[in-house]
Amino acid sequence: MTSRVLIDAVLDRPPVRLTSKAGKRYLRASARDGKGPDAKWWTVFVFGETAIEALEALTVGEAFAASGPFEANIWATEGREPRINLSMNADAILSARKPKPTKPKSHEKSPNTDGRSIASKSWAAPARAEVETPLAEKGAFDDEIPF
Repeated sequence: MTSRVLIDAVLDRPPVRLTSKAGKRYLRASARDGKGPDAKWWTVFVFGETAIEALEALTVGEAFAASGPFEANIWATEGREPRINLSMNADAILSARKPKPTKPKSHEKSPNTDGRSIASKSWAAPARAEVETPLAEKGAFDDEIPF
C-alpha cells in the first residue's frame, strides 16, 4: 500500500538536476514545511516534465504545494539523536505565486466587427429587443411524447 501526502512548503535550496541510470532527467529539491522547531524538512524528487518545469520556475524561499507518494525513514548519526528523514516523489507541483494580471491595451481592437477598442467596449445588458424569446413561447415543449 502506498500512502500519498500533500505538503505546502518553501523551497530551501535551488533544485539539483540529476539523471537516472535509465537516462531520464529528474530533480531533487529540499523543502521546509513549517517554521521553527516544528518545521519538517522534505527531500522532494520530481520526475514528470510538467512538474519539473514548475519546480524549476520557483526561486529559493518561494512557497509551493507538492503531492505524491512519500517515505519516512529514521536517520541516526553516531552521538546524535535519531531524526526522521522525509522524502516524496512529487507528481504535481503548484506554485503559490500569483500570476501577473494582464491589462488589455487601449489601442487593441476587439475581435468584434464593430471596430471599437476593448477599453471602450460597453458591457451593459442587451436591449430588450436583443433578448431571445423563451423556449416555452417558441413551442419547444409542445411535443407528443407522453411522460
